[in-house]
Amino acid sequence: MSAIVAAIEIHKQFGGNRVLRGVNLTVQKREILALVGPNGSGKSTLFNVIAGALCPESGTLLLNGEEIFIKHPHQACALGIARTFQVPKPFLHLTCLDNVRVANKKPQTDLMHLLELVQLTDKAQSLAKHLNISERKRLDLARALATDPQILLLDEPMAGMTGAESEQFSVLLHKIRDHFGIAIVWIEHVIAAVLKTADRLSVLVDGKMIVSGQPHLVMKDARVIEAYLGV
Repeated sequence: MSAIVAAIEIHKQFGGNRVLRGVNLTVQKREILALVGPNGSGKSTLFNVIAGALCPESGTLLLNGEEIFIKHPHQACALGIARTFQVPKPFLHLTCLDNVRVANKKPQTDLMHLLELVQLTDKAQSLAKHLNISERKRLDLARALATDPQILLLDEPMAGMTGAESEQFSVLLHKIRDHFGIAIVWIEHVIAAVLKTADRLSVLVDGKMIVSGQPHLVMKDARVIEAYLGV
């Protein structure tokens, strides 16, 4: 497989706090890559850099082998980089269908198909303010897909979901990858779902990527065990 996105030696700090310290991340085409790590390890900051919400102090971003310079989220979106958020914020007084329509990049896109994919067909004409947290996360996902992305960044999509909802979401990730042929990078704390769903797992600790590889092998790595459980 060839890489679609590569982040090379990314550094980011806020004041004296060095949040990302030379992070390297490579995402292959059609890959589901899970990104895990303790709270405060820099996962969301890395997403913000890739998605154009933050500018790094140094480092390089490559898209399909070409260096890119992103200073604003709309530039990332135009390049085919889409993301969801830990706390989704739909347009509360628009219907689900109109929320997706606002994000739509291609006129020929079947918006109802996107809602069907995320199991919100029956909510198409419902106002977003009436959705529960799981439904809002799925709407956020449909809006991201409407931008016709090459790569999808998901920031803790299973947070607040029940066990059954998490199981359904794992199945949905494979459907999205297979149907759209896109890469998915997925920040997650539900390790059981990661082991079941991800093709590859990368672990970020204290702003550094410490290991990346097959999920079951990575979770047996002594450095990962120490990061989560202590020596």
